[in-house]
Amino acid sequence: LSTPSTRVVEVLRRATQLDPRWNKAWHRLSLTLFDNISAAAQTSPPHQLSPLVVHAVNGFFQSISLGSERHNLQDTLRLLTLWFKYGGE
Repeated sequence: LSTPSTRVVEVLRRATQLDPRWNKAWHRLSLTLFDNISAAAQTSPPHQLSPLVVHAVNGFFQSISLGSERHNLQDTLRLLTLWFKYGGE
């Protein structure tokens, strides 16, 4: 069974494949993954979150490199949050 959040991630991943230079798709994908990680962290051990964290970190790097200044600070702070929290996993 697919959750609404899973479907959103699938659609956003597809958007990044169709237009790899669209920073808004990368930003929304990373933000959605970040929110999913934050919610799952309540009940899941960190090693189970690693695939999501890797995708979110890669997405934030893409968003920052392609993005506008409007989202860069927000994306950078979330990237650092993931890096410091899960970087040792």
